[in-house]
Amino acid sequence: MSKISSYKNNIVQYDENIANSYILKIQNFLKNKLKKANAKGFIVGISGGIDSSLVYALAKSVAPNDTLGVIMPIISMTDSDKNHIW
Repeated sequence: MSKISSYKNNIVQYDENIANSYILKIQNFLKNKLKKANAKGFIVGISGGIDSSLVYALAKSVAPNDTLGVIMPIISMTDSDKNHIW
């Protein structure tokens, strides 16, 4: 697969078609995992970071009614952080 983004004149340029093809590949991967596991949905641990948030969004796109996000706060979370996730 090609790169999703590139730089031109110090500006990041995104190729939406390539990004969408990555999303479809990941969604198909998740669908296949569900089928092989004979499962209906996903449980995703959400730390508040971009990685777990993205995984949750992708899982939710595959199994919208059967995806559970479990918030896993850390000790250093501020009240402001907690307000953003509740």
